[in-house]
Amino acid sequence: MTPVHATQPAQARRPRVGHVVALVLGLVTLTLSTSAPASASIGDEMAAVQSQADALTLQMSNLQTELALLEREIADLETEADEIRAEIALLEDEVREVAVNRYVNAGNQPSIWTPDPLETARLDTLMGAAQDRSNATMATFRDAGERLERSTSSLDDRMDAQQEAQDELSDSLAELQEELQRLAELRRQAELEDARRSAEQAASAARAAATTSTTGRPSIAAAATSPSPVVTSPPATQPSATQPPATTPSPPPTTVTELPAAPPSSPGSFVCPVTPSSFVDSYGAPRSGGRSHKGVDMMAPIGTPAVAPVSGRVEHRGNTTGGLSYHLHGDDGNYYYGTHLSAYGASGQVAAGTVIGYVGDTGNAAGIPHLHFEIHRGGRGNSINPYATVRASC
Repeated sequence: MTPVHATQPAQARRPRVGHVVALVLGLVTLTLSTSAPASASIGDEMAAVQSQADALTLQMSNLQTELALLEREIADLETEADEIRAEIALLEDEVREVAVNRYVNAGNQPSIWTPDPLETARLDTLMGAAQDRSNATMATFRDAGERLERSTSSLDDRMDAQQEAQDELSDSLAELQEELQRLAELRRQAELEDARRSAEQAASAARAAATTSTTGRPSIAAAATSPSPVVTSPPATQPSATQPPATTPSPPPTTVTELPAAPPSSPGSFVCPVTPSSFVDSYGAPRSGGRSHKGVDMMAPIGTPAVAPVSGRVEHRGNTTGGLSYHLHGDDGNYYYGTHLSAYGASGQVAAGTVIGYVGDTGNAAGIPHLHFEIHRGGRGNSINPYATVRASC
C-alpha cells in the first residue's frame, strides 16, 4: 500500500463514511453487550432476593400471629388454673373433716337402732345423707385435682410451643436481615450502574454537540446513536443530628450504609414509605396484648430512610407501644402514622418523598426493625388496610 504523505490533500486523509459508521455501530454494540447483561443480572438478583425476603416476612408475620394466639391461650389456661386452685382451697377444710371422720370410724359400724321404729328410720336416712355428702365432697375434690392437672399440662405444652415459635421467629428475623442487607447493596449497585450509563450517555452527547459546533452539522456518531431515557440516582440523604449511630444495640447486629431516599413525587401521587423493604398483608391479624394489627409492617434495616408518602404536615411524638413515631396530616385529607423509628427526620410542612424518620425497633418492636405504617381515611380514627396502596407504590 502506498503510504499517505503529509502533503496529500485533506480530503484524501478522511476515512470513508462507511468505515466510520461501522466503527460507531461496533462501539455501540460493545457498550450494550457489556452493560446491559450486568444491569439485567443485578435486576434478576434483586428480584430473587426480594422474593426470598417476602417469603421470610410472611413466615415472620405468621409466627407473630401464632405467638399472639398462644399468648391468649396461655392467659386463659392460667386463669382457669387459678380458679381451680381457689375451688380446691375452699374444699380443703371439708375434705379434711371427711377424712378425719372416716379414719376415726374405720372398722366401727355405728348403731342406728332405737326402740322407736320411726326414730330408727329417721337416723338411717340422716346417716345415708351424711355419707352421700361426704362422698360428693371427695368426688368434687378429686375432679378439681384432675382438672387442675389437665390445665397445667396444657399450659406447659402451650408455653413450650411459645418458646419454639419465638426461637423460630428469631432465626427467621436473622435470615431476613441478611436478605434485606443484600437487597440494599444490590439497589446501590443498580443505582451506580444507572449513574455510569447516564454519564456515558452525557459524555457521548457532549462529544456530539462539540462536533456539531465545529463542523456545523451533526456528527455520524450522533446520527448513529439514538438517545435513550436517562435514569439518575437521587443524591444520598444525609442523616439528621438525631440519626442513630451505626452501633445501635439491637439484635441481630447490623451494619447499615445510609440509603438514598425516594425522590419527591408529583402532587397527588403516593411515594413508597420505605425503599427497599419487605412486607405482607397482615392488617387485622392478632397481635400481643389482645390487639389486632392496624397497619402494614415494612421490614427494613435500621437506619433506612422513611419518607412522607404524600405532602402534608408532619409532627413527631412517641408512645409506649410504638416508640418514636411520626404523624402526617396529608394534604389529601388523610392521616398517616409511622412508628418504631430509630430517629426523626424533617417536620412541619413537607413534600412527598421527604425523609421524615429512620426505620428502627423502638417501642414494643425490640429486635424486629421495621416501619409500622397506617392510613386513616379522612383523618385519624378511621383506619383502613394500607396494603394495596403501599404495594402499588413499592
